[in-house]
Amino acid sequence: MSKSIIILSVIFALSFSTIDTSNVISENWNRIVLAGIASFDMPPTMEIKRGGYGVKSNDGRTVTYNEAKIIAQQKGLNNKEEQSLKKYARIMVETEYGSPGKFMSLNFDVAGYSQAEINEISEMLKQQMIAAQAKVNVKILTWYPLKMETINGMSTIHMSYKRQLTNRPPVIVHIYSFHNYDRMHKLTLSYRQEESAMWASDFDKILKSFRILSKK
Repeated sequence: MSKSIIILSVIFALSFSTIDTSNVISENWNRIVLAGIASFDMPPTMEIKRGGYGVKSNDGRTVTYNEAKIIAQQKGLNNKEEQSLKKYARIMVETEYGSPGKFMSLNFDVAGYSQAEINEISEMLKQQMIAAQAKVNVKILTWYPLKMETINGMSTIHMSYKRQLTNRPPVIVHIYSFHNYDRMHKLTLSYRQEESAMWASDFDKILKSFRILSKK
């Protein structure tokens, strides 16, 4: 697939190899399932954003939604609890659908692109992101190199950066794009840099728990 297709696909995100060998849900965590699409595990410090999501089933540990997009946030924010208003953390899963073959396979060859090609794509995406975020008064403070990685046997394009809205605390953002033939699944993980000690370890577990449920 050409570099231009990769660029167009990852621009949808503007709009080390990691393998988890266990499928056991950690104590006090919940498994969030988007029926037939993807799943991830959510820590007790987070909640699903209130928004009328359609629940298919709930056994107390695993909650299945009839949705293609879902957002989780720091616990207590739905009820505007005082302590939750002082924090910031988000998990977002969404899927873009396209025609057959629009996207690469779920296990495309991450080693099939030279570092020079990846650097070129990274720079183009950086400029796109800077322009897009400037429209909503968000500055990109740091752009981290684009990476082609493998997570749970799934290939992903990993884009990450540090952003700041006006004078608010900077936020670290990681966007993982998983190509799947006629669709692309996107996992976005973000939290305030100053709260890294609170979120980083759990967010690593969230990433390791992420799975695409239907390979095309």
